[in-house]
Amino acid sequence: MSKEEFKSFVRRNPTLVKHVNNNEVTWQHLYEMYSLYGENNSVWNDYLTIPEERNEPKVTKANEKAFNELISMIKNVDLEKVRHGIEGVQKTISLVQDLGLGGNKNQHEEYQARPLYQHFED
Repeated sequence: MSKEEFKSFVRRNPTLVKHVNNNEVTWQHLYEMYSLYGENNSVWNDYLTIPEERNEPKVTKANEKAFNELISMIKNVDLEKVRHGIEGVQKTISLVQDLGLGGNKNQHEEYQARPLYQHFED
């Protein structure tokens, strides 16, 4: 089998190019398979089908239904209730912070280091 025959085989089967571009197989490997098995062998079955695009998610009926349900739920959200809920949480956090500090924000005393040569009893 010559290189020209292999090139002709590749031109007739452009899916081989996609397999090479997706790094699934090398040209060297394909040429060796062509040299060993020829054109009409079952080893080509995996390579003569179009590889699936890996970057695009498949849209199924279940995915579409779930997405539509999510959109429907978002449409029914009352933003005024959400705003009131957030305000309530903010008030609660503020109250807990005030209780934790005892209402006096200057309660913490500054640390004063003991002189280097002073004993505890002095």
